[in-house]
Amino acid sequence: MSKKQEVNCIFAVHFDDKDDPRYQRIASLMTNADMWRSGNLIYASALDSRDDLVKELDKLKESEDAK
Repeated sequence: MSKKQEVNCIFAVHFDDKDDPRYQRIASLMTNADMWRSGNLIYASALDSRDDLVKELDKLKESEDAK
């Protein structure tokens, strides 16, 4: 059995309504305070299209690159 290693993942889930209780629950679970690990926060956002998702990922990458 190998040693545990840290992994970075992105999951994209689409709901037609940002007020959908399923989306609200997922966002709540992902942004819970205990999801902070070594200064890293799981990020959740409601985006209306694939293009918006790509733009958001680009902004997050630019923000990370600026550090």
